[in-house]
Amino acid sequence: MSLAGFVLSFCFSVPALAQGPSTFCTAKAGLSCGTPAIAFSGASSASATSGFVISAGPAVSCRAGILLYNASHTLPGTPFQGGTLCVTPQGIRRAGPTDSMGTVGNNCDGVFAIDLNTFAAGLWVVPACDGSPAGIPANNPAAFLSNPSQHINCQFWGRDTPASGSFLSDALQFQIGP
Repeated sequence: MSLAGFVLSFCFSVPALAQGPSTFCTAKAGLSCGTPAIAFSGASSASATSGFVISAGPAVSCRAGILLYNASHTLPGTPFQGGTLCVTPQGIRRAGPTDSMGTVGNNCDGVFAIDLNTFAAGLWVVPACDGSPAGIPANNPAAFLSNPSQHINCQFWGRDTPASGSFLSDALQFQIGP
């Protein structure tokens, strides 16, 4: 086999996300506001400074949360705080922090959300419950968030109520665009 044939064969043996972002794993059940679901809008980009919002809800309003992410391959989930850690623990990173926002009180109108393009560009401003800047410094984004074609797995973790413990969404897998 020639070098060109080997390279072509090797490149096509790597799984691709031809259909775009997709969800996987199972969210934690039995939370105060029901079982959460992860979602996205926009497109992931290594060069854009906004436009790829990842969210999860429903959540109790005004709770702290973070997006857990890594560039590892997806493995079967790991038991974690009464739910499932869907992203591989090795190399796990934290994006955010963020707030579920919503109306003050134990309401179920909260949604955890972060613009991952903004976070990756180092421009993320941590919101308070009312959406204003909270004055909390954001975490440092991993350099691989700026690599086009990089595969990313992510999942929201946050606070729920003392009775039900932590909030764990299902997970999202996507590829960084140009």
